[in-house]
Amino acid sequence: MPEQDFIKEIHFYLKNLTYMVAMILVKTKGAKTTTKSRPKTKDDQKRYRYIKSLLALKGDEVELQEIAREAKASPALVSQVLRGNRKGHARNGKKIAKIKKLLAEKLGKPEEELFPRKAA
Repeated sequence: MPEQDFIKEIHFYLKNLTYMVAMILVKTKGAKTTTKSRPKTKDDQKRYRYIKSLLALKGDEVELQEIAREAKASPALVSQVLRGNRKGHARNGKKIAKIKKLLAEKLGKPEEELFPRKAA
């Protein structure tokens, strides 16, 4: 039992360390962080932090504006999809699906891992 607690603790610290390194990379690149548009739920927050850390670790290879251009969408829509504020309904559903697909391709992760579907 103590080994499991130890492993959980190490996992927690590694996850936070990855997030802190990513935030340092983002801040040193001159990116602005604002609290204007926050993720809606705790799951959205975790997913947003995970994707942002992957983006920061990729560096200049992946840019949100490039994804917006390829998806023929605005950078604001890409940002909203990242934060979980746009889930892929109504009039922009096809664009949102394309944005999710492009993000997954650029980051080298399966789309289902980055944007899991909720059970009904």
